[in-house]
Amino acid sequence: MSIDIIVIRYNLPEIEDRCLASVVKNTHLDYKLVVRDNYTTKLPLTEIWNNLAIESTAEWMVFLNSDCVVTNRWLERLLEIGNKDSKIAALGPATNAAPTDQGNFLPRGKLLEPPYSIPEEAERVTNEFFLKNGLKFIEAEITGFCYMVRHQFLQDISFFNEQFVFFGQETKANYDFRKAGYKVGWAPGVFIYHQGAAYANVAKKEGRNLGKEKDESMKLFYEVKDL
Repeated sequence: MSIDIIVIRYNLPEIEDRCLASVVKNTHLDYKLVVRDNYTTKLPLTEIWNNLAIESTAEWMVFLNSDCVVTNRWLERLLEIGNKDSKIAALGPATNAAPTDQGNFLPRGKLLEPPYSIPEEAERVTNEFFLKNGLKFIEAEITGFCYMVRHQFLQDISFFNEQFVFFGQETKANYDFRKAGYKVGWAPGVFIYHQGAAYANVAKKEGRNLGKEKDESMKLFYEVKDL
């Protein structure tokens, strides 16, 4: 079993170092951690994902947002779920901040009210979720804050669509996977913390409007989904 964990940096060292530290602390199997600095290169995110996917020889890849904090045995549990069903192409965990059902599983903002320790609180929540849901898999739309994908199936759909620059590439991939007969979903028994919008201030300084970019990506999805 081989797996690559992909983390992209955007010059947010405190947040990004917290993410990487959580991966090292809470991942207890062999993996390859691939970190890319995109603050200076400013390449389209989807292009970076595809370049790394083309280079990879791993069976699974996880595209992990740098503002996440993973919890104990997060990857082992996701892999166990993914490997139980050979039709699963992509899956992700529950979280506190996501536009899909993954983020609605916990009252929004519950982990955003101080005082608390993010790692400790995230561990408490993931323990509760695992006791309640175990290795359950729910077929549903998932988003890309922690996107685990079976590498062979990603090749089968010709990787991510690079018309999507920063948002929407996983939405198109989800659609393509399902169209090809594969499954996409999430694991309610696995929780990771997602700060959400951590890149917004960097984008604002660069003159970007992330809200507009999200809207444009959804418009593009409906234009190209069946092409």
